Amino acid sequence: VASHWILDEHRTIAGHAVVPGTAYIELVTAGLRALGETSAFEIEDLFFVRPLHVADAETTDVRLRYARTERGYFFETHSRCTIEGEQGWQLHAQAQLRLLPMTSPDPIDIAAIEARCDRFVSEDSNGLRSRQEDHLRFGPRWRVLHRSGYGAGEAIGQLSLPAAYLGDVGAYHLHPALLD
Repeated sequence: VASHWILDEHRTIAGHAVVPGTAYIELVTAGLRALGETSAFEIEDLFFVRPLHVADAETTDVRLRYARTERGYFFETHSRCTIEGEQGWQLHAQAQLRLLPMTSPDPIDIAAIEARCDRFVSEDSNGLRSRQEDHLRFGPRWRVLHRSGYGAGEAIGQLSLPAAYLGDVGAYHLHPALLD
């Protein structure tokens, strides 16, 4: 836990380190790249079966499984466990991964969205507190939402990592705190 901020800065109110849901998406992406897949992909039917807790003084083996399907892959993540003295693997998350052709998205007119989302509820240069913090204790990397606005059927937010953690960006395909 001490060597992985994803765990150390994502804890239950009781203090238990838990792998965040957005970290699974990073694992999926990194695993696909390790398999040589470079195309875009879509995650379908993502199920979180049970939390992956890691005790502060322990390490936990985690296994990613990719089974090839007609449209892409079936993905599962497991962690090693011991139940009644027997070693095994427990399921934490699973999903269908559909490989897609790589296409560039259409440009987004941010100014137009901001004009339509004229009800800015809050703004804080240090990061806004989220409702999730009623149930979880986050570290400083998770305070990424700095401004939020709402319009008719849409919303916009301004997100950025604190300056001290900008070095994280190159280490992740989809930074878990920004994606969250």
